[in-house]
Amino acid sequence: MTNKGEDNNNNNNTNSISISYSPNKCIDYNRSWLWYKSLGSPQYIVAPMVNQSELAFRILTKRYSSDLAYTPMLHSYNFMNSAVYRAENFQTCKMLDRPLIAQFCGNNPITLLKAAKYIENQC
Repeated sequence: MTNKGEDNNNNNNTNSISISYSPNKCIDYNRSWLWYKSLGSPQYIVAPMVNQSELAFRILTKRYSSDLAYTPMLHSYNFMNSAVYRAENFQTCKMLDRPLIAQFCGNNPITLLKAAKYIENQC
């Protein structure tokens, strides 16, 4: 099921992006380790859970030594188009809720990117 405005097929999508995977492409392990270290080298990570990863729960898990948490799954189309949806579904506290990984779902890479741009400095 898709929301209004999203296409299941990319034939009619004028904002399509070509994403390809090459198994022979080298993986930059140094860059991956630098990103991991930039998060504080988390050892205890709270896995994302449906309807259980809101701010209050994430803060509670920090009391019990979690190093990293995820937001609930956010729908990129709704997040991009609705300030009400953003306010109701994404809350954070800079002092208590870092590092934080936000997770989005969607079928359009442009929409995903635009939604993520709203919170890129809050995670």
